[in-house]
Parts: sequence; structure tokens; C-alpha cells
Amino acid sequence: AAAAAAARICHYCHKQNIKLYKCSKCKNDTYRVCSTSCQKKDYKRHKQTCLFVASSSSSSSSIQYCEEEQQQSNHDGIQARLEVLQSKEGGEEEEKEVWKDAGPIHLTPSMMHELDSNSANSSTNASIPTTTRKLLKQKVQSTLQKSLPKRTRQLLQGSSASTSSNNNKNSNYTYQHSNDKIDTNVLLLFHGAGDSHDSYSTFANTMSLPQTATLSLHASSCGNDDEGFVTLPFGLGHTWFEEMDYVISGDVLPKHDGRRLTSIMHASRLVRKIISSLLPKEGEEGGWSPECIFLFGYSAGACLVMEVCRTVAQHSRQPLGGAICVAGGIQHELTQNINPLIPLTPILIMTGAQDEIYPPEAAIQSSKLYNNNNNTSSSKKNNVVTIYNQPNKRHEIICKKEEVQAMMEFLSKLLVQRFVAMEDMCT
Repeated sequence: AAAAAAARICHYCHKQNIKLYKCSKCKNDTYRVCSTSCQKKDYKRHKQTCLFVASSSSSSSSIQYCEEEQQQSNHDGIQARLEVLQSKEGGEEEEKEVWKDAGPIHLTPSMMHELDSNSANSSTNASIPTTTRKLLKQKVQSTLQKSLPKRTRQLLQGSSASTSSNNNKNSNYTYQHSNDKIDTNVLLLFHGAGDSHDSYSTFANTMSLPQTATLSLHASSCGNDDEGFVTLPFGLGHTWFEEMDYVISGDVLPKHDGRRLTSIMHASRLVRKIISSLLPKEGEEGGWSPECIFLFGYSAGACLVMEVCRTVAQHSRQPLGGAICVAGGIQHELTQNINPLIPLTPILIMTGAQDEIYPPEAAIQSSKLYNNNNNTSSSKKNNVVTIYNQPNKRHEIICKKEEVQAMMEFLSKLLVQRFVAMEDMCT
């Protein structure tokens, strides 16, 4: 009887027969206070016996709700307050720890049941209550998936802008969220001459790179030939730049042919404009910083990708996250050296021992051209380009397990990882 009477008395102001609150940290049935004001004033003494505080860090959280209201069967639940215990440096002990009201949280009966279950299953609950953690996780989750910026969609659609969705395979690009629903990075894919972006979209989805959204581009994007890339004759599709004389002879253009150089530089400017549209903009949500943007290209697409990485170093002070060039790469020198103080984008060149169009010797030459334009002898720059040579491979896209492993190993060192679980703990 004495214990029951004590339980109905506020442990700080000693008022009796009033609504009492219990500590949501330790859930001690013998400890009650009548208000948050009494709880704050009594905390210095109570924390000595509070099991939660004894095992927690300097920053924790608490949900305060009335025991009588918890027992109500109201289907709509109740309104609880989320209070955060913050630590401050200096001063007396009572000045170091301050309770801050973070606002109301609506608790449904099922949520309150979960809180009680968690408390019953752990005598030293040293973490944020599960319900609070779920609410915070939902808030964080909403920032994890990024939509393709409107400015990027408008640029890719060119003068023939449409309202098609990002995943419409009839459009000139396909944007897909990461399979783990965390779009920390973005991978842009460039097909070969006359090919389509559809198979590259499927390939990107099969790779299932962690925390990486994918944007598969078609060479018909960014408008017509005057403002976009190149349309091939006889309905053969599109390509990124002029590799051949498509008008008269049909012959491959020499590496230093003026028409070829002009065309690839125009394509490089367009891709840099696309990359710029993906960067975060002040006052807008979404976007990716340069180190989170990656490029992948095959054949003509690979030549363009490597050229873009080289010119990015000319026009920007920050490199991209990385690039993978399959069966293609740069084939000409720049007329102007790159500032040696600006780091180059890491590149993986993948070639085949039996590739007659882009043999291993061409990959070595591309690597030299890429590094030499940086005009530095630093040993650190010698590792900017990695060459992978696949035996018995012709001029074709990645198709062997060893090639995928080499690509994954390259990306594993460069992809930015967001530790969402730790963010939940720190939120």
C-alpha cells in the first residue's frame, strides 16, 4: 500500500493525486513526475539511477506521454512530445545537459504498443526508441532517391520536349533509381555508333551498382544535328560524333581530320552541359556533385567519354568520380595542356586481345595521351588510367565474368557510399 501511494506522488514537487508521467528511458514503475518542468529539474538526481542514461552517450532522446492517456483505446492515438537531451561544453554539470522540445509526434496505439514492447525486451535500452527511429528513417529515406533534374530532362529532350516519364523506353534516355533506393551516385551510359540506349539500360540494371542511379543516353538526345549529336544516313540510327565520311566515301576519318575533331569537341561540350545540369543548384533539391558522377561508354561512346574526362580537366577544377571506356578511347592530342594542379578523372580502359578496331596498343596510346596532356611527371598521375586486356576478345561489349569483376573492382574504390544507418543514429 505504501508503494502504491508513493507511486502516485510526484518525485520532485511531491504533489499527490494528479496525472503523472513516467520516464520513457528507464520505464521505472516507481518513478513518476507531474510535468516536464519537474522532470528537467529532477533529472540531475534521477540520471544516477536511470538505466537508460547510465548506458547511453552524451546525446539521447525521449518521448514523454501520460500513462493514463496511453491506456485509452482511442483509435486515433495521442499526441506525444519529442524531447532531445543536448550536451553543452563548459559550465556546471546542470548547464552541460539541456532538454530541448523538438515538437509533437502523433502516436497511434500500435506505435505505443511497440514502444512498450521494446522497453520490456531491453532493461538497458541504449538506443533511440524504435518508433522515433522509424519516423526519422522515413524522413531520411525521402532524401535518398533523387529525381532527374528538370533542367537535365529539358536538355536531353531538346527542341522536341515531351512529357514522357523518365523510364519511358521510347524516349531518348532512360533514368533508373538505384536498386537499393539510395541514389548517392549516378552513372551515365553512352552506346556505340548506330546502337540504342535500351540494352545499356538493361545492362546497368543487371550490374546493380550500390547507391548508384543510372542514366542511359541515346545519341538522338539534345535535339537535331544543328544542336545535338549526329544522325547516321539511310536510317542507320545515331552516333555521338563523325568517325566516318558519312556523306561521300564512307571511309573512316583520320584521327586528326578537322571534321572529326570539330565533331567530337562539339559532342564533348554537349556532354559537359549535361553533366553541369546534374550538379546541385542552390535552392533546389537533388543533383550530384562531380565526384558522384560516373561515365560508361562503348566504342564511339568510349571515345567520347574519355574525351569528356580530358576536357573536364580543362574547363573545371574538379574531376568526375570515374569513367569506364570499353573498346574505345582518345586518339588525338590536345593543342593545349591541362593545368597539372587539377587532378584527372580516373579511367578504366577495357580492350580485347583480338580487337582489330581498338587493339591493346591503341589503349596504351590513349593512356599516354590522357596523362601527357596533364603535363606532369608525378607518379600519382601514372595510375590515373587502368588498362584491362581480355584474352580472345574482339571488338564487343562486356560479356565475360572476368570483365565484370574488373569493372566492379575499379568502381568499388571510387563510388561514394552514404552510411544511412549512421545518419539515422545521428539525426
